[in-house]
Amino acid sequence: MVAEQDMMQLAYLNLSRLKDGLCRDWLGAVLGNAVRLWQADALAALPGAGRAVLIYDAPEVQIAPALRDGAPPAQAMSGWQTQAQAILARWRMGRREIFLVDADAFAAAPEALAERLAQWLERPAGAVPAAVGGEDATGARDIHDILAAHAAMTLAPLRDLADEMAAGGLSPRSVRAGDAAQLAAVWETLNVAGQGGAEQTDLLQLQLKTAQQALEQEYRDRIADRDAAAAELAALRAAAELDRVRLETALAEQARQIAALLDGHRALMVERRDLQAGLNHSRQEIDALFASTSWKVTAPLRRARLAVAGSR
Repeated sequence: MVAEQDMMQLAYLNLSRLKDGLCRDWLGAVLGNAVRLWQADALAALPGAGRAVLIYDAPEVQIAPALRDGAPPAQAMSGWQTQAQAILARWRMGRREIFLVDADAFAAAPEALAERLAQWLERPAGAVPAAVGGEDATGARDIHDILAAHAAMTLAPLRDLADEMAAGGLSPRSVRAGDAAQLAAVWETLNVAGQGGAEQTDLLQLQLKTAQQALEQEYRDRIADRDAAAAELAALRAAAELDRVRLETALAEQARQIAALLDGHRALMVERRDLQAGLNHSRQEIDALFASTSWKVTAPLRRARLAVAGSR
């Protein structure tokens, strides 16, 4: 079994903020020289005979920079949602072919990652590479990082996608504290950021509350838009059904009229055939009369009668 697995093509696809070289070197130490670098657009073409490690960013990692650049919350979230949906669509097609790894888990728990990969590949666990390092995800965070983390933990569309991706491999949810602890850490960060004064703390808390309300309102608006679209679709379907019934009724009436016309036509044809037969019979009788001996014998009498009638 191990020899067969060694022959499989192994790849990695990095869709996270981590540097490709760092991922290649670390995964190369775990997976061996067969590790292959894939471009992002190759996700849909992963070979069925091979396996791939796909590294992605948690939602807050992508949302925070978008918020920092001034993007509306809905737009900031949609980018990660689109990528996550594409990843999950490919993962559902072949769950045994792709191992999903949250970049934070990659950096924070390389030993756990190496062990999980060995289990996934059904290989003996080898030497654990050195820590990944790279960008520090636990450093000082501003209000945008806090808002992004809060949105990722409280909004169902983001949380559900992240949870499903976490089920496909390794994520902070499996190696660190749960959502409640993370939320507590968010508020702790908020308090630390506001140590410069009560006014700053109040301002940050107000910004957080306002942003959360905006996120929730946008989520409600999306639900309302979805419900409106569903209602419009239902109305269109009802109208289409009514048109279909009307059309079927009209077609049935036309079919009935055509059937009646055909019946009338057949009756006329029968009557015409009977009349033609009667006419032919009469002609035959007349011809027989003209050809009879009695008609020929009485011809002088008819001529005399006509002459007398003409003299009058």
